[in-house]
Amino acid sequence: MTSDSSNDDNVVTIGWEAINGAVEAVYDNQKPHHYGTVVSWALGGPDPLDGISVYKSESPVPHWHFVTYGLSELYDKQSEDTEYSGFGLELTFRLARAADEYDPPKWVLSLLNNLARYIFESRNVFSPGDHMDLNSKIALEVETQLTAVGFVTDGDLGTIATPHGRVDFIQIVGLTSDELAAKISWDGDEFFELVQQHCPKFVTTLDRPSLVDEPDFSRAVTEGRANDGSSTGVTYTEVVDYTQDGDQITIVIDALSIKTLSMVLPGRVPFERDFTVFGYTTKKLLQFEPGESPGFEIILGEQNGVSLTITGDQATELSKRLKPVASDVTLPGLDGVTFRIIPTEIKDNAGNVVRTVG
Repeated sequence: MTSDSSNDDNVVTIGWEAINGAVEAVYDNQKPHHYGTVVSWALGGPDPLDGISVYKSESPVPHWHFVTYGLSELYDKQSEDTEYSGFGLELTFRLARAADEYDPPKWVLSLLNNLARYIFESRNVFSPGDHMDLNSKIALEVETQLTAVGFVTDGDLGTIATPHGRVDFIQIVGLTSDELAAKISWDGDEFFELVQQHCPKFVTTLDRPSLVDEPDFSRAVTEGRANDGSSTGVTYTEVVDYTQDGDQITIVIDALSIKTLSMVLPGRVPFERDFTVFGYTTKKLLQFEPGESPGFEIILGEQNGVSLTITGDQATELSKRLKPVASDVTLPGLDGVTFRIIPTEIKDNAGNVVRTVG
């Protein structure tokens, strides 16, 4: 991305101007740092976003406020969906700013483009209460414990109505691995309310310790998890598949998803809630349903996959047995079902394998 890019005066920018209007209502006439894309995604460029603007905010602490352009329809209306503009959102991010810092850090531009690339390629959008494990530090060149992100409604920008449809401003929140575990295994709304008490306006501070180290935070999570269970009803992973041989079925799932699955199951099935793992490359799903008569059923049609019925005790036992290593796992009382865990290859934007899980 290049700095201070501007749009062609001959191009209709109705959607772009709608975003500008929302941000200007917060920052008046402040001129932002703006970074534009040289070659657009539509023309084969590497960056999905058309632009990112960065504003200086002083409240509640000095921070940079990043706002994306490109996940909604900035120019002509392209989709037939009249309710939403494009994907129906733009991303924002608030990062604590040092007193002697005059230019926003460039690594955030990469973070925002990487998240936008995921949306473009998977067609999965982020909503308030969602989360994502980054599988690495949020800023590779900076010492930080933050290795995951959550998503909340941007408190200043909220939702706007544009001529092309609705746009929600979804703010990214940096999380540590144990904060992510707390979020996944508990109620998402309650978790983020608790985070905001410690991080007003969800400003991300790279060098902060984990909130789980705070006694009051840890206690609230432990009590909430026991009382409320988990609100994580769906998670996405790379591979979910299955093979069937008569009354025997082998469910294939990649190792990267196992950590989430193991944390969520005890907070879903014992609370009479279902849980679904969706494979975005295989377009198949694995659904866990609470019930007293364990078994499996093949789901055909648009939502192709396997539905498993298990008891609360079995869900707790399965969460203990599943490990993120290549292996075959069975569950007592669930006859004919084998879980096959396969390695996950984590790749960079160029498609190179940088790490293997499992």
